[in-house]
Amino acid sequence: MTIACPDCGTLQQLPPLRRWDIAVCRRCSSRLERVNARSVSAALACALSTLLLLFPANLLTLLELRFAQHTVNIRLASGVIGLWVDGWPLLAALVCASAVLLPFIRYLLLVLGT
Repeated sequence: MTIACPDCGTLQQLPPLRRWDIAVCRRCSSRLERVNARSVSAALACALSTLLLLFPANLLTLLELRFAQHTVNIRLASGVIGLWVDGWPLLAALVCASAVLLPFIRYLLLVLGT
C-alpha cells in the first residue's frame, strides 16, 4: 500500500500492518497509520442504529416556526414537496435522492455487508 505523509508529503510503500502496529514516516517521524482492533460487530451496531434512526429523522419535525398565531412544521420531505409544487421537479428529485433515499441505501448496504 502506497501512502503519502500528511506532514511532509513523502510517498512511502507500507507493508501489510498487523494489529496494534504503527507506521511512522521515514523522513519526519510523524505517524502515518495505526491499526487498532477494528470490530465488525461495532461497525454493524453503528450502521444498524443509524439505519433505525433515519426513520424518525425523516418523519419527525425538523423545524417548527411560530409567528403571529401560525405554526409551520417543516420536515425533510416537505422541502422536496415544496420544490416539486413550485415547479422544480429535477431539483426536488435530486434533493429527495441525496437527502432521503441515498442515506437509507447506504446504511442498508452497510448492514447487509457486515
